[in-house]
Amino acid sequence: MIASITCILLYAIIQKIIISDRVLIKYSTYKIVACYGFIDMIQLCVYVCNGTFAIIGTTGDRWIEKISGFQLSFCWYNIDSLTILLAVNRLTLLYFGVRAEFFFNPRMTSIILFFTIAIPSLFSLIWLTPYATYGFDVANLAWVYDSPDFMPSYDRITTLSSATGSKLNDGSKRRDTLLTIQVIINGGYTVCVSTYFMFLRPYYVPYTVIYNALDILLCLLWNGKSPFMHLFFNRYIRVKFLEDIRERKTFSFFQNAVSRLQHKIFSTPDQISAGSLPLHGTSLKRDCLNCGPQLKQTFVINAKEHRQSVHY
Repeated sequence: MIASITCILLYAIIQKIIISDRVLIKYSTYKIVACYGFIDMIQLCVYVCNGTFAIIGTTGDRWIEKISGFQLSFCWYNIDSLTILLAVNRLTLLYFGVRAEFFFNPRMTSIILFFTIAIPSLFSLIWLTPYATYGFDVANLAWVYDSPDFMPSYDRITTLSSATGSKLNDGSKRRDTLLTIQVIINGGYTVCVSTYFMFLRPYYVPYTVIYNALDILLCLLWNGKSPFMHLFFNRYIRVKFLEDIRERKTFSFFQNAVSRLQHKIFSTPDQISAGSLPLHGTSLKRDCLNCGPQLKQTFVINAKEHRQSVHY
């Protein structure tokens, strides 16, 4: 659950960078990547719910399971379809160059994205009907089918129709190459995980707590790997990400807290009392230089008074 929340926070920053940057978002590839990111974030939220269910030991109302099952199905189908679209987009741009931009112009890209997301989403609505639903097994940390005679075959057909295309998985040639490698890794992992869950998992792998925990880890990597891949493969996003982190108040707060802690650890008790005041970016050295003559004068007066009192 903590890993999912961490990935969501990273994803949110990267999504903000991509969407707010006019240079990136005008490319059709990054529009698809942004939609892919939102789908990943929705599924990561489902994993947070999984952790909550496991901690409290129940899913509460039955409709919570149905909605979570709908979200899982919605995300899986859309990730498959967007992976195929991203692969087609990259291959088209690599092989046809500028001519491909005529097909992937802003209006056409929006229409393609709409149908790419809308059609798989319609299939996911089956989970909101009485005919099929997921159930969360708290003891085994797994989602199970409540209607096994219907949905496994349905899922296998959907996976077969989408996984074949997933095998295929602006800037300089280097950026194009790195982005294409990123798409291939994404698509390859999608194919492997889909094949495992739909064809191997139900028949050859036992449903024990260890293997169910492995399922959660595989899914977490599936949806959580993209922000790290963006940071690894895209230098521009990496630089913008670091700038965004530095500008945030939370980063300044932790930096300020660390400075105070270091000051308390490596200072004498007298300095600690003076250093316990909040730091607002002012120079302590400069303040001490300004107060130096006054402190010296006060010390001399106190020393004279002390000598007189001893004499009397």
